[in-house]
Amino acid sequence: MDKKGQSLSNGPVETLTSVNNDNKSEYRKVYHLLDELGFSNHRCIFSEHQLRDSTLAYIESEDELKNLLK
Repeated sequence: MDKKGQSLSNGPVETLTSVNNDNKSEYRKVYHLLDELGFSNHRCIFSEHQLRDSTLAYIESEDELKNLLK
């Protein structure tokens, strides 16, 4: 894993709890957005599928997030 908690092979992050402290705030932002959009029950998708932190950095719109969650 590199300093940002990403695997060098661009694989998934081990677990959300092992994510670097810098990335925890990004997950909080995504969870907050999920709450605002009424998708609170989709939080588990991020844990179950262990989305890469790099994926979260590229979500720029509500529509992109909705498409990702489908």
